[in-house]
Amino acid sequence: MRSLLSFVTYVLCVISCTLAANLPRLNRQPAPGKAFYTVFPKGGTDSTKTSEFVRNVVGAEDLLPWTNLQEQLVSWTVEASPEEASKLRGYVDVDNVIEFHPAEQPKEPGTPLAAARTPRTIVFARDGKDKDATDKTQQFLQQLVGAANVAPPFIYKGELRYWAVNNMTDTQRDQAAKDPGVVSAKPAGVWKLARKLPPRNLPSLLSPTAKPPNVKPKRTISYFTQTNAVSELVVVSQPSTVPDLSELKNYVYEGNGGQNSFVYHIEFGVAFKAQANEFPNVVHDGDHLQTALSKSSGSHPWEDKTSDSHSTCMANKAVGKDYGVAKQAKLVVVQINLLETPEITEAMASIQADIALRPERRKKSVVTMSIAGPPLDLTDSEQILLKEAMKDLMDLDVPIFVPAGNEADVGHPNVDTIPALFEGPDYPLMVIGSTNFDGILSIFSQRGLQVLVHAPGEDITCMPSSGTKPLTEEHGTSLSTPMIAGEVANLLSYDTVPFDTNDGSLVQNMRDYLRSDAGSWARSTNPDIRVIWNGVTERDNPKIQPPNVPPPPVQPPPQPPVNPFEHQCPGVASRK
Repeated sequence: MRSLLSFVTYVLCVISCTLAANLPRLNRQPAPGKAFYTVFPKGGTDSTKTSEFVRNVVGAEDLLPWTNLQEQLVSWTVEASPEEASKLRGYVDVDNVIEFHPAEQPKEPGTPLAAARTPRTIVFARDGKDKDATDKTQQFLQQLVGAANVAPPFIYKGELRYWAVNNMTDTQRDQAAKDPGVVSAKPAGVWKLARKLPPRNLPSLLSPTAKPPNVKPKRTISYFTQTNAVSELVVVSQPSTVPDLSELKNYVYEGNGGQNSFVYHIEFGVAFKAQANEFPNVVHDGDHLQTALSKSSGSHPWEDKTSDSHSTCMANKAVGKDYGVAKQAKLVVVQINLLETPEITEAMASIQADIALRPERRKKSVVTMSIAGPPLDLTDSEQILLKEAMKDLMDLDVPIFVPAGNEADVGHPNVDTIPALFEGPDYPLMVIGSTNFDGILSIFSQRGLQVLVHAPGEDITCMPSSGTKPLTEEHGTSLSTPMIAGEVANLLSYDTVPFDTNDGSLVQNMRDYLRSDAGSWARSTNPDIRVIWNGVTERDNPKIQPPNVPPPPVQPPPQPPVNPFEHQCPGVASRK
């Protein structure tokens, strides 16, 4: 386990090296009769003199210079007519002039960008520590597709890992893959939101049965009560001595409610300003995180870019005032711009950097994301790097929660996508499944040894990105995932956390705790389908009292039985 100081050093290197590369951002098409060109000066010449010539030809002051990691000029980007481009090509100190076309932006701002574009090409460097080799490869890529189509290289732990390239054709991709400085050039892995469309009348895999009492030791802690809570929250604080959920109506939770913890939520932004009443505990606006693409697109962390409020809804289940588990934990939005593997990797690296710069958040933070990636490919450079970045974050004592997936009812019964398939004995990723309110595994919830515990994922209620009416009857493992992340945020806020938090061991110990009787219990006859439990006993969450029922009317006393042997003559009174 590297020291925190060394980790801070390499994270700061990630930040500084990435910012050193200046990417020209063109969010428009060129004027009629003109095009965009990348102008490469010859090496060893006076770039100041050449830049002055370029300015005079194109009539522009800002030439959008592109620099390498050492802030050395590589090229300029200009808007010019064909005649002006010809003049530039003829200048003695200009090495090359290449026309390029900027990537088109999606036309529907309400949907994730991934839905409106083809994946970028991710070009991995063969030796990211060899500056000369990477500079040559970068210049080759810029000449191949245009400088504006090559994003600044992604630097991780002081090593250049890859370039993300827009608008690369199959032919250009093949050319890039043959470059001696390139390991691979492939389309970015595409991810998807993990929520399932709300079905109706979901069948159960099993029939509910009576559950035997399973009393756990009471923890010495004070509790707060949310009366008449939504059923999924009631499940979290359901004692095993009250197996019938209909006998409970309240969510009883730890007194601090996660007030010392932070929940990092990776997705397309959260509408915490539009829904301020439901999101009262959020870090300052400038303390949220965004990928480079998210920043360059002009997005804000308080805007949910999904068309169906997916991102806001998921965050709400973790930290919402009315519908969330950790009601006082602080939300940190980690906004991505595309459903692609490099965006998730960058998000993980940004969280590492954030925690390195804010060491007080270490051992007080959780990461949750309700998205799923492609199938596992152990040879894929993208996946190898993502797995490394996630492991580094877990080694910082930050647990990561991901969904098991929602395809069990359509031919994929077991977990079959990343990141859930990364889970293993030495990789304590928290993979979460879904049940109904009775603890029966949801028919859509994917299964397997990777799945740790479950939470309700059927008929869930959450707040959308706009309006005052909550969404109801929502389904999916994506809803279960942030609920368990929220419960762990509660646990990490305890004065005495109920598991070992020594450096480098917190995540594994927390995982063991959740799987034990102290953190979950099986509501059904299947002992493997364990549902999250926050330790509340019947003493703090008693059964609801039945309504007062009037007593039955008083019946008259029974008459004495008639003696069949006593004979009385008609008309003659009995004698005393």
